[in-house]
Amino acid sequence: MIPLLVGGVGLSLVHALLPNHWMPLSLLAKREGWSTAMLARASVLVGTAHVASSILLGLLVGGLGIGLSGFSEGLLHALSGTVLVLLGIWVWRSGGHTHLGGGHSETHSHTHEPPKDGVSGKMLWGLALSMFLSPCVELEAYYLPASTLGWKGISLLSLTYFFVTVPAIVALALMGRKLQKLFAKKLHWLEHNEGKVTGILLILLGIFTFFAD
Repeated sequence: MIPLLVGGVGLSLVHALLPNHWMPLSLLAKREGWSTAMLARASVLVGTAHVASSILLGLLVGGLGIGLSGFSEGLLHALSGTVLVLLGIWVWRSGGHTHLGGGHSETHSHTHEPPKDGVSGKMLWGLALSMFLSPCVELEAYYLPASTLGWKGISLLSLTYFFVTVPAIVALALMGRKLQKLFAKKLHWLEHNEGKVTGILLILLGIFTFFAD
């Protein structure tokens, strides 16, 4: 359970740190003059929408894994490790974060005229919908090795994703509004090398899965 938890926390943190998961919220809040509480609520909404779709698809992957374990647990371990390693190599070579249904909103700031009443609300719900329709493949793939521990492992992974990713997105969005330029510089490297970081993590998790009991 502990290795699964450590891997889940690692993927969740790398996932949440990507600027395109929280920077649009910081930009919108700064432009609209949102209070800290409003930005926090908006971040919870958007973060939950994104994590929820990843968990829903992850449950399907986990259920498939449990079904395969009924035939051969050894086969499931080998398949889980192989999928993670191959996905890690693909993510590394593609050089970017992988989402189903397209990417997230751009994080670059531009000068705009203040929007009319209600526009920021529509933008927020549009962002939440966009995040819901873009679940992260990297997170879902980890449900396969989690399924070797049954629904207990799948439930633990789901809770880890939620309680690490959503609070991290909220914290980063809040800090990002005040330290926007600093964050943009500090996380510029991660934004452009996230594929390598995530790829290496997936490969290591896949190798570990091969030797896990």
